[in-house]
Amino acid sequence: MTRVVGEGRSYVAHSDEPYDIVSLTMVDAWIGAGAGAFMFVENNLYTVEGVRAYLSHLSPGGVVTITRYYPHHETLRLASVVRRALLEEGVARPEEQMIVVRGEHRITGTVLAFRGPVTPETVRSATAALARIGGQRSESDPLPARQRYRTPTWI
Repeated sequence: MTRVVGEGRSYVAHSDEPYDIVSLTMVDAWIGAGAGAFMFVENNLYTVEGVRAYLSHLSPGGVVTITRYYPHHETLRLASVVRRALLEEGVARPEEQMIVVRGEHRITGTVLAFRGPVTPETVRSATAALARIGGQRSESDPLPARQRYRTPTWI
């Protein structure tokens, strides 16, 4: 694993190599947001174009993970951005390549976008990993509803 400290979107855009994991975990601070500063400024890391850049650099079987503070609207917005990016990358059913995780105590939310469809084994592994760190499966798990409503898997 190579840790890169820098502006992620720019780094990936200038790289020619494929990655197994592109992880953006709590990379933006809410210091300004607490005072109301920059409340209408878009962070370029979380745009459709940014997510497309990360997806285009994934190796086969790779995953993009983006973790942010949980306010429900932030996680839903991020899931929507990732869904749109997958559509623009030519994925016909983006909900089949996504998992959305609500972190412990609902402090964080994580959206995972996979290079290929999410398998039941991937869902089991993610659920087990979440349990090990004290999280729990969401009450609103739409696995049965996934076929009806075309939503990503929530854990």
